[in-house]
Amino acid sequence: MAHNISLATYTVEVHPLRKSEATYLKFQEGDSGASVRSAILAQLQKMAIDGVNHADEKRLIKVTQLVSDASDMWGLLERGEYGAEAPIRNADTFAQTHLQSTKEAVMNRLYFRFHLPDDAKKGLLLMQRTGPIGAYTELRRVLEERFRKAYDTHRLRFARAVHPDILKEVLAGKVYELKIVTYKPSADLVNYIKGKGAAKNMGTITITATAQPDKAFWDSDSTPAWYKKVLTSNKSITELFPDDNFKSFRLTTDYKGQQRSFDLTKPEDIFPYQRVSDDVKIAADGHPDFDSIDAEAITIRDDLAVRIGITPENDK
Repeated sequence: MAHNISLATYTVEVHPLRKSEATYLKFQEGDSGASVRSAILAQLQKMAIDGVNHADEKRLIKVTQLVSDASDMWGLLERGEYGAEAPIRNADTFAQTHLQSTKEAVMNRLYFRFHLPDDAKKGLLLMQRTGPIGAYTELRRVLEERFRKAYDTHRLRFARAVHPDILKEVLAGKVYELKIVTYKPSADLVNYIKGKGAAKNMGTITITATAQPDKAFWDSDSTPAWYKKVLTSNKSITELFPDDNFKSFRLTTDYKGQQRSFDLTKPEDIFPYQRVSDDVKIAADGHPDFDSIDAEAITIRDDLAVRIGITPENDK
């Protein structure tokens, strides 16, 4: 497979409406009371039958394989986009074998696993990414919307689950460039724009700052407190500075000897995914062998569950 294969990790919580404190994943009492595991399992089963068409974004998602036990659900889903014609060509001859219509989508096959024990206050979701292709946004949208309709007293909440070692590496990385896109320039600039007759239709302003060669804005010894807070609290910079009207706040940093950029307004974009390309077998169809990627997911699940307190250390 040409692209790197990674597993992205997320936490799953359930909160009473308008409450910041998470409750247990089994949020209703009694043997027949609802739990996050049973609620999500029901929705995955529906997605296996019907699939979901997000017509506003022209995206499709469908579960194609689903297995479950007392705490976990895992399997495969497909995700694709439609809306534009595209020729499908033979890699050897360049001959067109098919013309994809505006109502057809190339469906990418991706692995997923939920870990949602009833007696925990936090669960896990692991999802395959193949290069830039993933399905987290679509799956999260379906589950949150359907959960909200089914249970009007509680809400699902997802966040990136970050391995502590990765957090340390990102915090230690040197920052070389800042690129800020904001809806609100300085007062002096606003006055100048007004003089040019553009204030009523003002869009955004972009500010780019690049460090001097061989230098950095900050490293592990001089990291600003607000930057540490963004990386450790699953909050975006717009929550820490709500009056600054950020549309985007991109940083270019050093991570394991390579420069990478991420957006501080999008917590799910900040941390690198856990690459498993070298650890999974690739089947004849070009996709990861299911048992192979499942084994990697279980290893990551078990480690994270202990590190973030889902599983007690002595139960590992």
